[in-house]
Amino acid sequence: MKQLKVIANQYNNQDGLMTVNFNEQILVKPGSKIAMDKFTMDVTQKGITSDIVLAAQNISVTCDVETQSPRIVTITAGTYATVSDILEEWNQSANSILETSMLITNQDVPDNGLYFGSDLEDTTNNVQLLWGGCPMDTLDATNTNLDSVTIDASGTFIPTTPGAGDSDWFIDTTVPIIRGGVDIRYRLKDINVTDPNNYSQYSIGLVETLNSIDLTYGIRRLDGLFYIVNLGSEIEIDDYTAFLNSSYIHQFFVDAGEFRFQIVDPYDDSVKFITPVGSFSGFDFNTSYFFNIYGQISANGSGIVPPEFIAAEVIFQTNITQLNTGFTYDMASFIQKNHLYMVGIPGVLDRTVLINFEDCPTLQEGLGFRSITYGNQNPQPNDVYTAEELPSFQIYYDLALDIPSVQLESYIASTNKGVGALSGRKNYLCYFVPQRVDGNKLIYVFNSTKLDFVDLSLRDSIDLNSMQFRVVFPASPLSVLNVQNLAFNLYIQEPASL
Repeated sequence: MKQLKVIANQYNNQDGLMTVNFNEQILVKPGSKIAMDKFTMDVTQKGITSDIVLAAQNISVTCDVETQSPRIVTITAGTYATVSDILEEWNQSANSILETSMLITNQDVPDNGLYFGSDLEDTTNNVQLLWGGCPMDTLDATNTNLDSVTIDASGTFIPTTPGAGDSDWFIDTTVPIIRGGVDIRYRLKDINVTDPNNYSQYSIGLVETLNSIDLTYGIRRLDGLFYIVNLGSEIEIDDYTAFLNSSYIHQFFVDAGEFRFQIVDPYDDSVKFITPVGSFSGFDFNTSYFFNIYGQISANGSGIVPPEFIAAEVIFQTNITQLNTGFTYDMASFIQKNHLYMVGIPGVLDRTVLINFEDCPTLQEGLGFRSITYGNQNPQPNDVYTAEELPSFQIYYDLALDIPSVQLESYIASTNKGVGALSGRKNYLCYFVPQRVDGNKLIYVFNSTKLDFVDLSLRDSIDLNSMQFRVVFPASPLSVLNVQNLAFNLYIQEPASL
């Protein structure tokens, strides 16, 4: 049996492929086997803050400790270019656990109006995870821009019919809707059972730009019919009778990370219409959307009248400040526990939130959090948790030792298909998880409890005087391990002599 010791300094080149020379002839015969038994590495002083490779990370989040059970927020496996990209994934995944249908009655403290967010602290760049509560706000003249629309004494929005020609009208909200537990409700009075000449047309839903008429997700009436609008495409609604009953409640809500729309009869809680799953693909919680109603009405003698929007309510995004580059969280409002808003509105339901990193130490330590759990002990409207240390991903999981200069009987399977698939024959000698040495955040060691030999696929003897290798992440083999130094031991088991 031969023992080989490989030492590599400054292992951070472009492709991670390194060549070592033993300066001795090392002949390996056909039928030989190879194994690794020890691996050590010294990570860079700053750790990894770019091109971060993560296995799936599961965080347990409880939206109200006193009334709800924990739910799982999953940060999907992959390579993240920056820490900010991980935080965007947190925003998306954390808010995707929220369910805000008006028909959910088993939540004493509902998800409606709750949102999760994140930030990098301005002066220190430490990670901040935050949550806040937002109340339902009635639409009125203080939070909308109106054109050719009046509001009657009951709060109903009524577009104005022109005396001649055509007229555009709109109802624009001036603040983005909540980036989390969405809840938008209204009743629609549209007595135009048919409108073949398209005298009245309108769209209701979300736009990405303030005062825009380009509907991103929502419902449109056109040519007397109703359509589901998704990113510029339209699908006709076969049976739109539910839209013509003014006693029904229309609601935009979220469910399992999807934006949905439904029409409900409030007298028996029956659903009269609901958009199919996937109708609003592309909706995400990292984008600020505005609620918008835009329409056109033509003077006519056919009895066609404009629609009316009754008891319209929206949950807006609170704790934000408008900058010339867009909207950002007003972090001072979280730190001081003040509930701020751009116009005065009622308070929100207080709650106790718990974030638990027990099952994802890689994410916890990588983001800079020292403790496993973070939360508020007493119910309150919002909170922010600031990491004690700077983000630095220094723990590596699911590594593999790749030796391209020899042919190994090693194979990997994956669900990926087509070009670039992970599966197939590889030159991976072994898979391993190095552990950090106690008291030293920079040294990681893997010790194999036994030698697991892999067959070398050789027809003739080869000389291992010069050997190429690299350490890879099997789930993302193009990602390069960034360390200062590493070393490992190899054992060559040769066939018995005849």
